[in-house]
Amino acid sequence: MLEGNYNGHAARPVTILSGIKQLAGTNIEVTFATGCPWALRVDGSNKARQEAIADAVAKAKAADVVIFVGGISARLEGEEMGRDNAFVGFEGGDRTTIELSPTNSGDDSDLYDTEKVVKESGDFGTQR
Repeated sequence: MLEGNYNGHAARPVTILSGIKQLAGTNIEVTFATGCPWALRVDGSNKARQEAIADAVAKAKAADVVIFVGGISARLEGEEMGRDNAFVGFEGGDRTTIELSPTNSGDDSDLYDTEKVVKESGDFGTQR
């Protein structure tokens, strides 16, 4: 979800979850689980808990379709951030690698193991 841009903040922001719920309507149950943080702190203090991953996988197994939303936040990457950005893959406001962060690159494999249709945000035309 874009929280803002170089010109300011969106007038009527909609979170990804609320947008999916609005599109699904009242006859479709939408469940949600946070499997991992956006990025891993250098000291590992925010590492994903196994309970959170297990909850996400259990909800995926019970679902007909899984929508995986990963990525980063403007809180991690930005023009005016200090050089002491304490997240793996970032230095100051810049990315140091093009790959997904370690937290985002591993969690979706458990979702694919459920053998459900997994749709990743921004990629609704393919199926693994």
